Amino acid sequence: MGQSNGADLTVTDLTGAILTDADLSCAVLGGTTLTGADLTGVTLDGATFVGVVWDASTRRPNGYEPPPQP
Repeated sequence: MGQSNGADLTVTDLTGAILTDADLSCAVLGGTTLTGADLTGVTLDGATFVGVVWDASTRRPNGYEPPPQP
């Protein structure tokens, strides 16, 4: 996936998506489904995560802990 700086991915179903090394800086991910997605190496600086759906099958960047669900 190419650069998605500031992309609006609100209520997008990215179940199982391979997003390795994508730049999702400042992306709006409100209500996005990331269950089973591979976010290895993804840049998430400034991204908004309110209502994002993910679970243990979501591969997050090393050392990244998702913000708590509201």
